[in-house]
Amino acid sequence: MEVTRHRHGRDPHDDQPTAASILRHRGPVEIGRFRGENPEAWIFQADRYFDFYHIAEDQRLSITSFYSLSP
Repeated sequence: MEVTRHRHGRDPHDDQPTAASILRHRGPVEIGRFRGENPEAWIFQADRYFDFYHIAEDQRLSITSFYSLSP
């Protein structure tokens, strides 16, 4: 059985977005850069983002790594 894929390499029947597709297509809910200040607010914002986009637990760390600034 052949699986039809969208141009971004996703199975059209799979409702879980990939980390790459999330980062390419920004929408109404975004995560700001974490600069080391007010971590509770940043975590709240990240949780809201993950809930809005239905991000799987196993992809969350990968996505948040793009939003943190190195010291």
